[in-house]
Amino acid sequence: MPADEPRYVVHDLLFATADGTRQEKVVLISWCPAGVKAVERIAHSSGCSTLRNLLDGVQVYVQATDLSDVEYEALVSRAS
Repeated sequence: MPADEPRYVVHDLLFATADGTRQEKVVLISWCPAGVKAVERIAHSSGCSTLRNLLDGVQVYVQATDLSDVEYEALVSRAS
C-alpha cells in the first residue's frame, strides 16, 4: 500500500475459525494513511461512501491508516 496515497481494496479473505471451519468473506478496505492531504482525505471518504453503497456482497468494512490494520490476522479478527 502506498504511504502517501489513498486506495480502495476489495479482498476475498479466506480463513479458518478456531474450530477449524473454513470461512470466506469479502472485505472492503479503505486505505487512507496519515500523510494524505486533507482535500484528498475528504474526497476519498466521500468516494468510499458511494462505493460501499454500490457494492453488493461486502461483508466486512475496514478503515485502514496503518499497515497493521490490513495484516492478515487483523483482517481475520474483524471478519470473525
